[in-house]
Formats: sequence, C-alpha cells, structure tokens
Amino acid sequence: MPCASGHIARMRSAMNGEESRFHTFVVRCWVELSETGGPWEWRGEVRHLPGGESMRFRELESGLEFMRSLLAAQLRSYRPGSPGESGAET
Repeated sequence: MPCASGHIARMRSAMNGEESRFHTFVVRCWVELSETGGPWEWRGEVRHLPGGESMRFRELESGLEFMRSLLAAQLRSYRPGSPGESGAET
C-alpha cells in the first residue's frame, strides 16, 4: 500500500509555487459513543495538507474555525505581486 506522506510530498513538489494560492484540507468524520456513555456523537479531524497542521473536533464549527484561522494567516502573509494577488482563477 502506498505511503500517504509520500503522495503528499509528490503533490507539494508538483504544485511548483501554487501552494501559496491553493490550500487543501482533508476532513474526516466518524461516530463514537459519548464519554458519558450516552448516545453516539460525531467526531472529526481536519488536516491542512500544505502545512501538515491538524486538529480533532467534536463540533463542526470548531473544525471550520481551524480552517478559517489557517487561511486568514495565509492571507495576511501575501505580499503585493505574490501569486493569487488578483484573486482570479487560471
């Protein structure tokens, strides 16, 4: 079975600078019994592929906030003349 980290490395090298414009997230969701033994509850994990950051969540809004914060930090780091400055798709 191929190694996922090897696939990610190939994706990164193939992007040739595009990683500053495009950000890929993998979101996984599953169900678990609640910690109190109550009914099943949804759990999830978000992984930012370009940077490797990840977080687990119990509420979808927490996963969305994680993605928002990473994207906001990237947006603040853009400089005039950087790829994607105009916001136009190619």
